[in-house]
Amino acid sequence: MSDVGEELSKQLAEAIEGVFQRVEGGIVTKWLLIAETVGPDAERGLWTRTSDDLKPWESAGMLRLAQVTEEQAWRRDDEDDES
Repeated sequence: MSDVGEELSKQLAEAIEGVFQRVEGGIVTKWLLIAETVGPDAERGLWTRTSDDLKPWESAGMLRLAQVTEEQAWRRDDEDDES
């Protein structure tokens, strides 16, 4: 990882940990960040970063849990719309 990458990872970790501590009062052990982006060429993409110690299988597990959680919320919203 380049020096810029290392500095960016450090800044992201500090920001995520600071926000979580203020909002939830806990600590962050590992993290995964996904952001939708639009580049200078108007091309859309996803920008991802993870904590340095996040293993690929942990990342996959975090993504799956987030997917299931979002799908459940989506279903509840659909049920609320039908009633």
